[in-house]
Amino acid sequence: MTRPDDLVRLLRSGESARPRLIWYAPGERIELSGRVLATWAAKAADLLQEELDAEVGTRVGLVGTPHWRLIVWALATWNLGGTVVLDDDAGVDVLVLDGHRLGDLLHGGTWSPGDPATRGAEHVVALTRAALARRSPVALPDGVIDEAAILLTHADEMDPLDTADDDDTALVDDDATSSYADLVAAASPARAGTGDGTGGRDAPTRRHVPGSIPLAEVLRTAVATWATGGSIVLTDPEWEADQGGDPSAPAFARVLESEGVSAPRA
Repeated sequence: MTRPDDLVRLLRSGESARPRLIWYAPGERIELSGRVLATWAAKAADLLQEELDAEVGTRVGLVGTPHWRLIVWALATWNLGGTVVLDDDAGVDVLVLDGHRLGDLLHGGTWSPGDPATRGAEHVVALTRAALARRSPVALPDGVIDEAAILLTHADEMDPLDTADDDDTALVDDDATSSYADLVAAASPARAGTGDGTGGRDAPTRRHVPGSIPLAEVLRTAVATWATGGSIVLTDPEWEADQGGDPSAPAFARVLESEGVSAPRA
């Protein structure tokens, strides 16, 4: 049985130099190998554990349209045995969201731990979507963590202090709750890759995952695909619109073909 907290180890093992996540956004193409993706997740997990006292059961809210950095924070949360929370009405211990969205939430421009505007979070992490950013492009309230400025200072590997039980909650969204035992297993077979990821006869699946679908579905598709050795091509909604808005559009289809997509969208 593969659990979500197994994924960082799996991404580092076997053919770890092979691309496991490819991201398209306007003006951007980012390719992350299994090793690089696992390293990003380890850095985020180290930040959560060492600076924010995260542990088994810590609730980490992720807010925003699907992005590769949000997936990194999901992997980091599971590596610690925490709970990824995608229900916008649920309280959280840590909230990760685009820095520019804080202005919409904090009308007074200030923030303090426990603020109802950030769902009672004791810690807020401002995510920057630009690939090479080394600081937030917007001014952040005092106390808010600038992910772009601090994440690269953290360790490339980390050891969690404890391990979640099978029945601990891994993912909460508007429609469902999944435990550590069932998050990967409950994913539809249509989402999973077909190869074993170890260089066997069947090439691992490369699946297109549109960023226009809910983040919960993106995460479920990603974990099921990675657990079976596959990879994903994640596309930003703005990029999708620029390519004709549909994978059947000629420009869109050419990109997916060039990336070796071998499975339909999630």
